[in-house]
Amino acid sequence: MSQTSQIDTSANTSQVMDRPITVSVASLLLVLNVLILVGWWLIAPSDIESNGAQVFFTILWFSVAISVFRGYGWVRWAILAVLIVFLVEILNTGEPIGAMQQMPFGDQASKTMALVALILLFLPQSHQWYKQIKAYAKAIEAEESGRNK
Repeated sequence: MSQTSQIDTSANTSQVMDRPITVSVASLLLVLNVLILVGWWLIAPSDIESNGAQVFFTILWFSVAISVFRGYGWVRWAILAVLIVFLVEILNTGEPIGAMQQMPFGDQASKTMALVALILLFLPQSHQWYKQIKAYAKAIEAEESGRNK
């Protein structure tokens, strides 16, 4: 399921470790998140006249899934921020349990999958992979800026 990426920088050859299964599963969960949001939107459309938020979050989660898979570690923090905003919003209702129960299934499933994906993305093997990808990107950037001088 994972591949080793051979990376050739002109001075040396580095090897980036395999994409951990945790990152692949998290990406898959985020894609499933999109499918659930779209499916639920089609099956049980909301009474809201403007569907802008639904379109926005569908595009957001799909972009996040691709970015997570491609090695953009900062996206983990964006997911965390979205979930914190959601948590604050729920807590501000005064009845968090009731608010959660009133949420449509698609929203409940979406938030749950995002939380599981977030946990997977912060596990040590995921963190190490993102750290390695970031170090590689910095090395390439330094090499390219050295060539441009």
